[in-house]
Amino acid sequence: METATEEAIQEEVHQNFLFFQGKIPELIKEHKGQQVLIRNQVIIGYFETVEDAFNSANQRFDDGIYSIQEVRDEPIKLRNVWL
Repeated sequence: METATEEAIQEEVHQNFLFFQGKIPELIKEHKGQQVLIRNQVIIGYFETVEDAFNSANQRFDDGIYSIQEVRDEPIKLRNVWL
């Protein structure tokens, strides 16, 4: 398994955060309270828990580059979940 550098992960987190911020108005309508898994500024899926999103991400992406964000009304810091 190849793991990404911390720099690559932080860049992905930043780009995903910008992408996510632009999508909040449409996401909040159907996915409020859910966790969204994002990779390369593409929504991969929606999950009820962070753990479910994390498990799905780890099964799909062995390089550890992805972001998980909760869909909420008020902005919060993007959580990058990786090992």
